[in-house]
Amino acid sequence: MVIVAGTPPRTVLDLRAAVFVDEQGVPAELEQDGRDAGADHAVLFDVAGRALATGRLLDPGPRSPGAQPVGVIGRVAVDAGWRGRGLGLTITEALTERARERGLPAVELHAQLQVADFYVRQGYRVIAEPDVEAGIEHVWMRRDLAPGLREARATDVAALRALIGTDLPSTMGTAHAVAPGGLPRTDPVGLPRVATPGGAPHVMWVVPGEADDPDPARRLLACVAVRLCPGGERSDADWPGAGVEADGPDGGEYGRGAGRKATSPAGPQPTLVAEVTSLWVARPARRSGLGTTLVRRCERAVRHWRSVQIAESAPAVSQVPQGEPTQATLPTQPAPTAQVVLWCDLRFADAHRLWRRLGYVPTGRSRPRPAAATAAEHASTSAGTDSTATEIEFRRSLPHRIPGR
Repeated sequence: MVIVAGTPPRTVLDLRAAVFVDEQGVPAELEQDGRDAGADHAVLFDVAGRALATGRLLDPGPRSPGAQPVGVIGRVAVDAGWRGRGLGLTITEALTERARERGLPAVELHAQLQVADFYVRQGYRVIAEPDVEAGIEHVWMRRDLAPGLREARATDVAALRALIGTDLPSTMGTAHAVAPGGLPRTDPVGLPRVATPGGAPHVMWVVPGEADDPDPARRLLACVAVRLCPGGERSDADWPGAGVEADGPDGGEYGRGAGRKATSPAGPQPTLVAEVTSLWVARPARRSGLGTTLVRRCERAVRHWRSVQIAESAPAVSQVPQGEPTQATLPTQPAPTAQVVLWCDLRFADAHRLWRRLGYVPTGRSRPRPAAATAAEHASTSAGTDSTATEIEFRRSLPHRIPGR
């Protein structure tokens, strides 16, 4: 099984035509809606290269300003001779994981009513009344990967304190503490973006629990924050082990494989630096993939910030008389890459495994852990309350596009 980014091979289109057009009577012009080129396609092939099952994931982004992005799964088709063997489940699970990699907190699909129970067993719920498309009854369904994910608010401070136990400010803003040998430590709380001139973008998301519970510890299930480091550019050469990429889920700009060096004819590239902080998942919500979803949501924001900076730095296209061909003027500077960094307590081996699995590698940097170590962390480890504990830095090079695209 593979993920194909963009227009899928002919065998995939043939399978969809056989299932939807020939078997179910869907008009060919409706089945071929022109959106395949911008989608990710999960495909199961046989040994001869023939598609046995397929489905696609669309990533249209937020539906309204301030809303969280939602992926849309569709075109799930299985060859008639291979049904009843779990291939459809394999396809939808692969697309769900792809959505998680994209930082999408939820996925939706327009399921045929006759197979809605198939999706209910995977954690989907009905979100609308049935409707008819191409003469077939359908129903919209949704599966939350980070249920209720939203930006943090001023009213969340007490619940955040209960969740992660840190000394958070009582008013909205940014708490700063500079540790020797490291980047400025910044924990954004509740303030979605910095509005002051020259401020670096930052955002904090929370996953709500029981909103009306009198116990603040039950009001939030998880949180994470990410910020673009002030003046956030430095050369690739500034990184310890620059040009080395982990055997993570993507090859990055530097290629795949630990120990392989970057080769860039243009030399060191300007790098945007962002930092992930305050990732915490309450015990009842752990081992559900929520931590992965939150980290990928941060990376999605970093990609957006980078694309905005690239767009803002590109020269304007000169106007030409109507009817003449237009040739866009490309930026003279190479497009910046992006690095995401985070600091993790040296003692937390489980967290280290998570970061490595997500493609983060140690940089060799370390710093003393701030004295205000969290009570929540102490309760979950046997490390005690050693105020001299050390944090180590992890980093990941974000590819310009989602791996495979």
